[in-house]
Amino acid sequence: RKNVAGFSAIVMWQPGMPCLGSFSGVAFGFLLAIMSTLLHGCSRSKQLLYNPGRHTLSVHSETQREFRLYVPKAAATGIPLPILLAMPGLNNDPDRFLEFPDLVAFAEIEQFYIVECISENGKFNVGLNSQPAPNQPDDVAYVKAVLEKVRSKLPIDSRRIFCMGLSRGGRFCIRLASELSDLVAAVAIVSGLRYPHPNNSTRPMPVIAFHGTGDWIDPYKGGGPKYWGPATVPQELGNWARFNSCQHSTQMELLGESSGVILERHTHCTSKADAVLYSIKGGQHANYETPNHLYNPKPHTHDKVNVTSLIWNFLSEHPMPNDTQVALYSLIDFGRYGNTLWSLPQRFPTDMHAVGWSNALLFAIILLFAGLVILGWRRLQTMKPWSDMQSTRPLRIQELSSTSLLQVMQD
Repeated sequence: RKNVAGFSAIVMWQPGMPCLGSFSGVAFGFLLAIMSTLLHGCSRSKQLLYNPGRHTLSVHSETQREFRLYVPKAAATGIPLPILLAMPGLNNDPDRFLEFPDLVAFAEIEQFYIVECISENGKFNVGLNSQPAPNQPDDVAYVKAVLEKVRSKLPIDSRRIFCMGLSRGGRFCIRLASELSDLVAAVAIVSGLRYPHPNNSTRPMPVIAFHGTGDWIDPYKGGGPKYWGPATVPQELGNWARFNSCQHSTQMELLGESSGVILERHTHCTSKADAVLYSIKGGQHANYETPNHLYNPKPHTHDKVNVTSLIWNFLSEHPMPNDTQVALYSLIDFGRYGNTLWSLPQRFPTDMHAVGWSNALLFAIILLFAGLVILGWRRLQTMKPWSDMQSTRPLRIQELSSTSLLQVMQD
């Protein structure tokens, strides 16, 4: 396969990688070609495209839930694309949420899927301290089921699954950042920034937020509804910055004092997990369908801030950090979709069943065989030629004269 040959060249010549030798490099590339032929051939029958629109799935094998999907034209190429999980606010019309400023246009240009999660009864299960309420829908299990459904149909870049939420949907993204940090790479929060207590995230979490100082629903200075809590929005950003071990902070007013937008950035964080807040002076609670709030009706941006552009630029720059899982699960996706290894998504143990243990076992066997071939060849290269062995072979006694034998005994 053409892409396999390209990958073998990368393995042999990428700077900083150990040289395997010409023969072993070719052998490794040949083995990759075999893997691609076997496994990609088995997966060729899989449906790689998923129709946009509403879809239904089961959660806990009994509850029927819906979600909406937008698929950009680039999905037809079979290249793994990022996912943006879109979380509407309280009682937002799910059929209109994709009217969020320029979101669909950005998805087409930047090539990412939009997966709009639809809550039951118009509200996601998230309360004070970003914790769930008892006896309410298991929305975290629902999101995991949605991702499983989508990834079974479409080639996705699992290192680039992001969550963007508005108001209550933003607070639900915070809950996902805490409870699904192995899946969600970064979050963008509009009029809903909070910090979870406890924070169950297993790694630093990049966060970008937008909030109006005149918001009376989710007050910028804290207080208000019980679910909101007493902390101010900047204090909650500071909590994220401390959690991410950020070492540098800056605050500035964009485009001079008349812009009405204050940018607070916490950088030099662990795993580059920045925490960023755009404070809109006098801005009200954001509503995608209401003009003269955080956005103007046309062109759907704040006077000085293109919110959608800032959100996507931030998220796309903060994929899931690389770790030891990337190599294994990228290899699995290599067999599944037959694309270049380095561009493939990271997979996690929770979705191994979606790929199949037989494929994983086959990969392990082939990789073991490849390792043995390479080690054997390296061993052969270190062995002395037969001519050298002939010249240094031990002398037989019958070849020695009596004088020589006496000399040897004396020595």
